[in-house]
Amino acid sequence: MWKDKHFKDYWQEKQFKVLDGFNGAYYNSKNINTWVNCLRWTDDIVRDVILGFRERGLENETLFVM
Repeated sequence: MWKDKHFKDYWQEKQFKVLDGFNGAYYNSKNINTWVNCLRWTDDIVRDVILGFRERGLENETLFVM
């Protein structure tokens, strides 16, 4: 599974205070790490799709819209 192999803690466990415009809310580092790893997972999937087209010689024949 991707999470077991690639999940990474980018921030140590603590809470981050959000700017005053957000009523003094706090975010914890677990949520931030999960969000950043979700972005990383998405990048990995897109990379695999593009590499699949490249391996088949279709990369220059395909328009990728993101």
